[in-house]
Amino acid sequence: MYGKLLKKGVLNSICTTNFDLLIEKALVSEGFEKGVDFEKYHTEQDFRNFYWAIEKPKLIKLHGCVTDREEIGITLDIVAGSDSSMHRNQLVKEFFSKKFNDVVIVIGYSCSDIFDISPQIEAVAQDKSEIIFVEHKNGKLDPIIKELSKCGDDFPFKFHPGFKVTIDANHFCNLLWNTVLEEDYQVIQGKTNWEKIVESWIENSVFENGHIVKYILPARLFFDISQYEISLQYCELGKQGAQETGNFKAFYSEMGNAGMALNALGRLDEALEYLKNSIVGCRMVSNQKGVIAQSQVLGHIFRNRLEYDLALQRFQDALLAAEQIKDQFSICTSIGNLCSVYNHIGHTAESEMLINKGIKIARRIGNKQSECAMLCHLGIANFKKGNSSASLELIKASLLLAQTIGDERCEAMAHLNLSNVETNSGNKINGINHARLALDIAVRLRLLQEEKKARFLLMMYDLLG
Repeated sequence: MYGKLLKKGVLNSICTTNFDLLIEKALVSEGFEKGVDFEKYHTEQDFRNFYWAIEKPKLIKLHGCVTDREEIGITLDIVAGSDSSMHRNQLVKEFFSKKFNDVVIVIGYSCSDIFDISPQIEAVAQDKSEIIFVEHKNGKLDPIIKELSKCGDDFPFKFHPGFKVTIDANHFCNLLWNTVLEEDYQVIQGKTNWEKIVESWIENSVFENGHIVKYILPARLFFDISQYEISLQYCELGKQGAQETGNFKAFYSEMGNAGMALNALGRLDEALEYLKNSIVGCRMVSNQKGVIAQSQVLGHIFRNRLEYDLALQRFQDALLAAEQIKDQFSICTSIGNLCSVYNHIGHTAESEMLINKGIKIARRIGNKQSECAMLCHLGIANFKKGNSSASLELIKASLLLAQTIGDERCEAMAHLNLSNVETNSGNKINGINHARLALDIAVRLRLLQEEKKARFLLMMYDLLG
């Protein structure tokens, strides 16, 4: 669609934070040639030499491009380290200025780039572009339209004229296509055949686990949506089935998963027993990923018991094991967990150093859940250093990202931390509101640790008047 809109002359520039080459491929498929029919800007040097006066269409990649991995590394260092790039910042402000773009359609953007992009959007002083912000909601065909000025303080476009449109993004593209272009709307499928990949994954799971796969998969899925009681029931069924069939790998794996569910439910003594036995068993059957996962949960339990030395040891064990098998996802999770403990014991320098490393990995591999957690940890580290304003911005970014990806546990934690920071900044009413929001989520999902923390905060508010 990008190429067709450029040909029509209704689109003159594209700005993205994505690293991939999908937009370039879309332009090439429409006969555009880079350097001849459009210009691409993705490096610090490109941003330094950028001129709006060049009449060719412009593709601006604010966080670099996969074709230049070294430049991506530099960009991520800047973003994760909260540093700034003067030329990139200026380009962002100009892009959202009416002087260069009367109307900007924002689609597929989470607004979580609080280090570099959001501040520049908010810093546009005058002649602000009109914004049409598309908030994707799967399957929604009738749009909900809201003025940007009514979208809340955390929304970077709140000072721009325009509207937020809540709608299925694919349907929005369909409407835009039919309004502007004189041909039938086409959804061009990518080369990746996800149906075959999923079918292959299920076949392998069935091959490895036999009939007990009907317990293993629901156990994991219910855990991921915070339905821990139901997850635990399926774990026990899977464990029983694995024992009956002599599938020791599945048996110890499901024992560990049951331990994770028990921990989430606050049944810590039972969880400890399950997890310790699972780690021993996983080592016996060479299930390294199982060892990593169960070490993580043990670390959580020790952290919740304020046994920080034991928690650090378990999280460090998990990180070392993850690095040995080059499991980037587990590396992210381990780093986030270590940062949480370092914050608890006041070692904010160690926490920030690890987070700057972890956020780069999380963004590179698209691990939004870890990115969400690390933004919150970084906010806590700033709060402990006395930088309340930066702390609020970081935790609010974590909250927004958690809401975007549907991670309600991370959302509850963000509300709890915002309650602390707001109260210590003198905003008691905001603190109470965040504590109540955290409590609502915790009670609904039966997150016992979060529920205890929220009730304690609300009790303290009552006692202090």
